[in-house]
Amino acid sequence: MKFIRFSFLLAAVTIIFAVGCGQKLFKVSGKVTLSDGTPLTTGKMFFISGITQAEGTLDHSGTYSLSLQKGKSGIPAGSYQVLVTGVFFTPQKLVIDDEMDTGTRPMIDPIYAETETTPLNCTVPNENSYDFVVEPSTFYRAEKR
Repeated sequence: MKFIRFSFLLAAVTIIFAVGCGQKLFKVSGKVTLSDGTPLTTGKMFFISGITQAEGTLDHSGTYSLSLQKGKSGIPAGSYQVLVTGVFFTPQKLVIDDEMDTGTRPMIDPIYAETETTPLNCTVPNENSYDFVVEPSTFYRAEKR
């Protein structure tokens, strides 16, 4: 009988420990700039590894902080692909094939927005701050001229 109680107690302690102790999360932040040094001031960052996806919004200075979709701040240790999105607005609105153009254009090269093409990656927790430099899109380069 003592063996059964001890086994039950051991199982209960193991379950409580496993549920109460999740993965350690590392706070990750950084800055994104265009290759000319201009901060990317609109857009999102995504760090993806297997089923883990964390995201952060870029602010007016190009900085971001990541959180998991569950609302937890930080991300677990691991190797991540990094995706970046960013748009800018043009004052022109065009009608294309009976659809109104919203005036938004990609600010950065679209390769940064797809897992198949992004050249960006990092390993957490080597650092807590990860800065990235991205190339502007052809739309953005043409607008800046």
